[in-house]
Amino acid sequence: MHAAAYDAMDKMVERFLGEERQRPLKVLEVGSHGSGYRPLVKPPWEFFGLDLKGGDDVHIVVEDPHRWTEVEGSSFDVVVSGSCLEHTQFVWEVVSEIARVLRAAGTAILIAPSIGGEHRYPTDCWRILPDGMLALCKWSGLEPIEIGCSQDPTWWDTVLVARKPS
Repeated sequence: MHAAAYDAMDKMVERFLGEERQRPLKVLEVGSHGSGYRPLVKPPWEFFGLDLKGGDDVHIVVEDPHRWTEVEGSSFDVVVSGSCLEHTQFVWEVVSEIARVLRAAGTAILIAPSIGGEHRYPTDCWRILPDGMLALCKWSGLEPIEIGCSQDPTWWDTVLVARKPS
């Protein structure tokens, strides 16, 4: 994760979840190996990291990146992911899993580059533009709240804030 992605996530968390700071929320970070977003989750919020292999800030290791049988549906209030979606072969399946594990009226904040050079970890499959995020919302049943691009000249990250219908 790069600094501009962290800044974008910080702004979106504050803007869309700031009023929820006193309420206990379960927050899942998808792609949390070596997480940079954990500092945004302070008590009474509870942080859970999900990734393909164990490590710092990883609480849930999934065997299949596209089907998270290890995670119960409707179990998180918030799902965040930054600089991860471009590394998944079937990004629409990952966003569908994000929608599945969100509780009704839960919030997803997703960040992915729309430009930038190849950076395998272990693959680098996608660059996602705002229309791509909208398509992922339609596919997964999430309701887009805001979609835009950062001004970072290297990655020009696309930022999505979406909610699961009540």
